[in-house]
Amino acid sequence: MIAAWLIFACIGPDEGARQTSTWTVLANNVDLGLLDVRLSQGNTGMLAGQGTVRAAWLPLKDGALHYTRRALPGDTREDETGVWVGPDSLHQEGTDWELSIQSGMMDARVQFKNQLESLPPSTAPGWTVQPIFAGRMSGVLRSGTQSAILDGSAVGIHRFGSNPPGLRGTSRRSAYVLDDDLAIGIDQSGAQALAFAVVGGTTLDPSTAVLSKTPDGVYMDFRPAVDLEVIFSPRKPHLQTDPWDHLLGVERWIAGLRFGRPVRRVRAASAQIRMGDRQLRARGLISVSDFK
Repeated sequence: MIAAWLIFACIGPDEGARQTSTWTVLANNVDLGLLDVRLSQGNTGMLAGQGTVRAAWLPLKDGALHYTRRALPGDTREDETGVWVGPDSLHQEGTDWELSIQSGMMDARVQFKNQLESLPPSTAPGWTVQPIFAGRMSGVLRSGTQSAILDGSAVGIHRFGSNPPGLRGTSRRSAYVLDDDLAIGIDQSGAQALAFAVVGGTTLDPSTAVLSKTPDGVYMDFRPAVDLEVIFSPRKPHLQTDPWDHLLGVERWIAGLRFGRPVRRVRAASAQIRMGDRQLRARGLISVSDFK
């Protein structure tokens, strides 16, 4: 019992600062494939300080490719221009960004254009959500004899702080429209929300944006600041992962006693957009982190 409480103290957010930082890339390809990449570091858990890379490529028809790297604290670093975990990195190149994964299991070199202007982050006590890019994606991904040409649109989000919602049992829901000349997104966790909308190169006012769940998907409403609504309908492919997979098994078990089992789901979606009298359709993404 004493050992259990010591482990819980390592992962619980109520005692002291629990610093975590996660850089996430979500992308949809023109062939309807889905890319999900997370590079993270934190001081929670028994393996505090080490960096972790988790990447998944889900084509619409063929089998999925998964990749994980763990690096020692001395091989992990980050600053305002990106994050490096061993030889893998997500970093800024001028106004754009680049993802590099170098491993026998997976090799990738992907560039991301950025059509977001300098947007303010969403801040709450001990937690910040910062958009880093949204725009066109191009590159190549290889794993063994398999390879994929990446040509689509992507979004990058940096979440960091000492009071992570996931270790407070708070669910998070986000949705994005990623297509030519469109970058619309909301990342919502409890009362904290990050929103942006760029249409045809014009940045719109996201101050009243709200994301809500519907029986068939999710719904964005930017009114009254902007006459903009988006309805998302999930479709294949979809991915389910464990947000606590950087913790040891016993740590996940103890945390689960308090909050339940966390599940992170990422799904491709079709987006129906209404902006004034205009009706548009585009590709979208939905990401939900919840507890069972």
